[in-house]
Amino acid sequence: MKMHKKLLLIGADGADWRYINYGIEKGKLPTIKKLIEKGVSGRLKSLIPPTTFPAWMCFSSGKNPGKIGHFGYKKRLKGSYETETKISNAFPKITPFWRILNKNKLKAGIVNIPYSFPPQKTDEFMVCLAEYRLGKDKNSCYPKDLEQNIIKNIGRLRYESDYTYFNNTIEEQVKESINDLKNRTRLSEVLLKKYKSKLNLFLTIFFPDRLHHFITDSETLMEYYSELDKSIEKIIRLYNPDNVILFSDHGGGAVKQEFYINEFLIKHGFLKLKRKRRFLSKIGFNLENIQKFFAFLRLDSKIVKLIPGKILDEKIKKAIPLKKMTIEDAEIQWNKTIACNLDDVGGIFINLKGREPLGIVEKKDYDRVADEIISKLKNLRDPKTNEKLNIEAYKKEEIYSGEFLDYAPDIIYTINEWDYVPKSRLPGRIFDKGRDPGNHKLYGIFIASGKDFKKGKIEDGELIDIAPTVLKMFDIEKPKDMDGKVLNILK
Repeated sequence: MKMHKKLLLIGADGADWRYINYGIEKGKLPTIKKLIEKGVSGRLKSLIPPTTFPAWMCFSSGKNPGKIGHFGYKKRLKGSYETETKISNAFPKITPFWRILNKNKLKAGIVNIPYSFPPQKTDEFMVCLAEYRLGKDKNSCYPKDLEQNIIKNIGRLRYESDYTYFNNTIEEQVKESINDLKNRTRLSEVLLKKYKSKLNLFLTIFFPDRLHHFITDSETLMEYYSELDKSIEKIIRLYNPDNVILFSDHGGGAVKQEFYINEFLIKHGFLKLKRKRRFLSKIGFNLENIQKFFAFLRLDSKIVKLIPGKILDEKIKKAIPLKKMTIEDAEIQWNKTIACNLDDVGGIFINLKGREPLGIVEKKDYDRVADEIISKLKNLRDPKTNEKLNIEAYKKEEIYSGEFLDYAPDIIYTINEWDYVPKSRLPGRIFDKGRDPGNHKLYGIFIASGKDFKKGKIEDGELIDIAPTVLKMFDIEKPKDMDGKVLNILK
């Protein structure tokens, strides 16, 4: 293998150009500005839909969701209308690019990748922030003795806020997120002091995304982004890499409205309901806000079971005044339903005969039905302005491929690059004000600076392109089953 080359990869979950550009204009992001001026930068397209959990797996493997088996937080159970949330132990089932580096006698240090617990054997180390802090319940490090080394140096720090965060003021949320950012930076500093001379790759992730769901004001967000800039500068100075890549798994910004796909399907006759059911849905208690509710009570779920029902109901009503019934709480007439959304990101499943338990759409009619739904989607207009919306809509085989294609929604779409966030709930209207003022966006950021990179702009970068590009930087050809392309940014 060639000379000892050092690459620094910094992920900023949800970071967006609208805030980066604002910060540069205000003179608050000098480190990021310098990286842009000396390198190549541009938009980085996320997955469709741009969901954090599969996005980080696709980034790590360079593969599309059809090859990793995850399209959102929920997963359809084959041959059933049920879904399950299954995000634990997902990473061991993929081959991340750093393992390929290891096979080529190159050493990597991996820190903070969301949902990567438990840590995998890696040459040199991997740290997963399970349970929001090291050492709380399970070992979050490989090798195992690394955890005690970290605790000895900086103690048991909190690296990510828990769900009490949702009840805090904007000022408290910013303060907490900055504290978590500083703790993650301290963690990186401890690891680099121990391993920097050995590493060819150091990868660490920060987390502005949580703020983006609650804050859309650029000036307020600059409190966090300016601290992020300082953290990047500290890590660069300590590691002294030959090359730096700063990127995000998706963007973040203001939401115009939520789009209720099942209400859309009902309006156009594709989905038929019998009646509402389940008492708790009437007071807004559903899977989406269970964690928020527990945070409000400051109680463990086991203790909640001991609370008298009347008191519990009153606390739920006070904490979660949500009246939008979930699709799980509706009774669907499957013998009259053509299509439905059952997941968490708006994908549409066709009720196909022979595949679904009570399917009614014949295989010969599958394409016709899909085309009809897509056509009606593309005619959507903003209910306030009556402007036609920019819809990207695809049949699953147009953007996904691989052994898990059967688990994918039959139709996948985005509306105005995620300005209109798809939801499965049933509020009685197709569009409505969102729960959160902000959400994910289809395009994130990409900045590459260093001796191996060209200068200028990049126009066609995708999240899954980073893995094969990193391999190419170390003269390693990408595996044949890797979907991403090598970006045209290398000298």
